[in-house]
Amino acid sequence: MRWAYKKSHEIVAVSNGVADALVSEINIERNKITTIYNPIFSEDLIKRSKGLISHPWIRKSLPPLILAVGRLTPEKDFEKLIYAFKKVREKRGCNLIILGEGKLRADLEHLINILDLNDSVQLLGFVDNPYAWMSHADLFVVSSVSEGFGNVIVEAMACGTPVVSTDCPSGPSEILEGGLWENWYPIQC
Repeated sequence: MRWAYKKSHEIVAVSNGVADALVSEINIERNKITTIYNPIFSEDLIKRSKGLISHPWIRKSLPPLILAVGRLTPEKDFEKLIYAFKKVREKRGCNLIILGEGKLRADLEHLINILDLNDSVQLLGFVDNPYAWMSHADLFVVSSVSEGFGNVIVEAMACGTPVVSTDCPSGPSEILEGGLWENWYPIQC
């Protein structure tokens, strides 16, 4: 693939971080790269965000609901999120739902069990309409160690949900403008 980049007259990257990675890892001239961010959202997203959710943790009188969405893979670092959630849970009542499937599901279920969080953390798997979940959550969390862009951040913000994100090399810090719009934190928390 490197040869294709080298022969290209113009390259499009989904974030400045991805563009910088192309410069440093493949030695592409920066002036050959244009950043074009992914489309923000559609009216369909807003419509779907108003969908009904039937889950016992979604009630105004219950503790705050924290939501994360993504593949259950190492780069999403849900393991670190679960450890961080345990610390938060020790100080304040709240619940965590993670939507998505992946190869780390069994490992994450085991971690939830050994940390004794079965009553406050659920892995619900893939859902057809994550936007309804986003709009019902009190907080949306991104724990990734790397992101090209981070569409879910924009989607959660479009649903009106506050976002907290790790400051991974690209994507989240650009979307959140270094904490101007929402909160981002160093990965090593």
